[in-house]
Amino acid sequence: MGHDAQNRDRSGEWTCRRICDGPVGDGRFGDDGRGTPDALNAIAHSFAGFLGGIPLDGTFDWLGSVVGALVHLLLAALFGALFALMVPNPLSEGSLLGWTPVLVGPVYGALLWLVDHVVLWPLIDSDAAAAFTLWISFVGHLLYGLVLGSGVRSAAVRPTRRMA
Repeated sequence: MGHDAQNRDRSGEWTCRRICDGPVGDGRFGDDGRGTPDALNAIAHSFAGFLGGIPLDGTFDWLGSVVGALVHLLLAALFGALFALMVPNPLSEGSLLGWTPVLVGPVYGALLWLVDHVVLWPLIDSDAAAAFTLWISFVGHLLYGLVLGSGVRSAAVRPTRRMA
């Protein structure tokens, strides 16, 4: 069976698992086979449960994916702005030659993960929290912190005309 034939479900439509292909190339994201849409559905299930019918069983749901992505982006922007306000100016003395945000960023991401995935989310929606692969989420939060810290450092070192 060819690659294209494997990527189609019984009705001949492209499956979301193949469109949203994971890092290993087989539509899986993590060792338990749960894909990216599952994570977005879990977020939407917790924050927009009033919409009803957002599945946690691995089936694709457009509403869950869109709402989950929007909620996740909103939270990332809010916590990113908070980080930018809290982190010391990379150009101030004693800030490890301007690399403080880059070093502190992954720690910030790990703290967000710890508070969210280990403490708060199981209290808010235990079913959705259980739908996540924890180590994948942890790595994602570390990368978020690294990119966030790099962006804060970059904005301070090379300000744009608007920031100058």
